[in-house]
Amino acid sequence: PPPFTVTVGLHTDEGIGVKQDVDAAGRFTFNLPHHVYKVDVRVLNPGYAAPPVDSIYAAPLATTAVPTITLIARDAAITGTLTVTGTNAPAQDVPVIAWSPDTHAAFSGRSGPDGMYMVMVYSGTWWVRPAPLPDQPYLYTGEPSQVTVVANQAASNVDFSLLSADATIHGVLVDPQGNVANDARGWGKAVKTTDTTIRNGAPVMNGTFDILVPGGAVYSVSLRLADGSSYVYTGTEQTASVGTGETVTLTFPLDVKNARFVGALIDRRNNDDIVERQP
Repeated sequence: PPPFTVTVGLHTDEGIGVKQDVDAAGRFTFNLPHHVYKVDVRVLNPGYAAPPVDSIYAAPLATTAVPTITLIARDAAITGTLTVTGTNAPAQDVPVIAWSPDTHAAFSGRSGPDGMYMVMVYSGTWWVRPAPLPDQPYLYTGEPSQVTVVANQAASNVDFSLLSADATIHGVLVDPQGNVANDARGWGKAVKTTDTTIRNGAPVMNGTFDILVPGGAVYSVSLRLADGSSYVYTGTEQTASVGTGETVTLTFPLDVKNARFVGALIDRRNNDDIVERQP
């Protein structure tokens, strides 16, 4: 058994399931209905990863043994440097993600003060790209790099250049009374009108959002509210012309969902009085 926490979970396609940490002997036991379950393994150790595990069928009135799960050592590395386009200044504290098209595993690292990053992986082919957070003043618009590594070696000089997002599009969501809709949740997105590869987004928090974008351009800004929201936005996309280092504010008026429709579905297939049935 590994000397660190490993969590195993079983779940159906509907997301219903259970999970538990393996015991001191590396074992786990679930009591659940017979069904087909997907297996999810989480490893709380940066030196190891879980392999892909096939779905299992838990047979009724029987004990189903899950094949032994052997963890994979993350003994290979991908390294490089993040810089800002036009200045070559280092882009600090930006996440870099690597994911495998074969095993669907994903790992991440962050760039340091000098812009250098390292992501620990295992042997295989990986897609690598920077993933700046919404509140970081950087934007990556390029394609991911394909990198192949083998055990006990490092793939170096996997470098990326990021755009400086020095301007801000500030969105304000207001209710029908003109007050900030503090309980509104959703996502704001801005796309450069002359180059749709330059785009960014930010979550709506307490009725506002701040999208960081490269200045000196015109952007088309849209709003999507969270599912189940008590508000609806019926307006169209708005346009924002943002100068370098400038903050532009846009207002999004919301309507309240205050009407309700009630109905019923009736299955009359067993009603002898029905002589005609619609397709």
